[in-house]
Amino acid sequence: MQRFMKFLVLQGVLVLATVLCIMSFAQASQSHHSHHQAKIVSPFDKVSLNQPLHCLLNSHLDKAGQECPHQANHSEKSMATGLRADCGSNPVNSDGISFGNDLPQYTQNDEFVHHEFMQLPWGDYMGIAHETRLGPIHATGNYKTLYQAQFFMEADGVTNEWNWWGDHLVIWDKDSKDIKWSWSTFDHFNMSDYEQKLWDALPEVISDPRKGYFDWTHMNAFYFDGADSSIYISTRNLSRITKLQYPSGEIIWNMGRDMASGDVDFGHDLGFSHQHSISVLENGNILIFDNGKYSDEYWGANPLQSRALEIKISDDNGQYSAEIVWEYILPPDLFVPDAGNVQKLINDNYLITTSAPPGTSLEVTPDSVIVWEANYSTYAMWRASRIPKSILADTQME
Repeated sequence: MQRFMKFLVLQGVLVLATVLCIMSFAQASQSHHSHHQAKIVSPFDKVSLNQPLHCLLNSHLDKAGQECPHQANHSEKSMATGLRADCGSNPVNSDGISFGNDLPQYTQNDEFVHHEFMQLPWGDYMGIAHETRLGPIHATGNYKTLYQAQFFMEADGVTNEWNWWGDHLVIWDKDSKDIKWSWSTFDHFNMSDYEQKLWDALPEVISDPRKGYFDWTHMNAFYFDGADSSIYISTRNLSRITKLQYPSGEIIWNMGRDMASGDVDFGHDLGFSHQHSISVLENGNILIFDNGKYSDEYWGANPLQSRALEIKISDDNGQYSAEIVWEYILPPDLFVPDAGNVQKLINDNYLITTSAPPGTSLEVTPDSVIVWEANYSTYAMWRASRIPKSILADTQME
């Protein structure tokens, strides 16, 4: 009864959105059919926004992409929210290095490069880009009713009617900046594989209820291995690591959570969930940051905990298996459901970074002894990497 009353309250809160849906139903239909045809936005096609670098780095840009609300002045109210005194003027980072008024570049579009972008060994560039196609709605219970009543959807698990956010890997030519290779999750993953808990939640919307979407794959990292011309990808919302052959795009294996398609070959018992960061070590092992969003359900953590994992993959004539050969379980106060990474250092230690509580890096020995720690005083932590002195010596940094 309590859950039903909560649903009725939600209906009342969203009544204005219902009116908007009715008025713009025809436009919404046209929008659904056009999203999957959107052009991939190249990271080389840049549009400047009039926001200081500091504001963007600290999430002071509102979700609608409007001008930073405190750019013109610094009221007491703004300062009370933890905004810096120099915000909106000439940002200076914690090391005293001035960014001046140079602005980062930002391109707003349905399909954009996100999470990972790097140069490949031969000079071209690879990144992860959003891709949108229509798919069915798999919500159950009151959430199914919400899709039907609020968005006028069938929500029958069959009709392709709701935007699914997938991803592709894209390679841009270093000279022409044209796309020369791409690999889509829609073409290689089965849409019967999805996280049910993401359906049985309030729908994700962008600015108005006509632009709802299901965050299907949420690819968040890749690693190109030149040793065998392969690419490893981390797909967060499927709790899956995939190895594929380049340039054929053929999937060599899927590792992680077993799902309806049966396409995940092995590693069902590893227990990682919503992982971030992936690299291949010199010994061939894989290093990932296991956020552990479902660590209570998957491997018995109580409360939820995040881990750094080194995983060994064995190949017996095409029959693959995996085992955890090293792990470091972070204490509960360093659990983070999103972001984070782990890096193997040249001294064989591991650098583990989490955005809790807020922002922490630990250097840990193979025997799990903490030998160094840093705290960053911000939750806006994605990754941290140790830069070798040999690289710093070749730069102009002072």
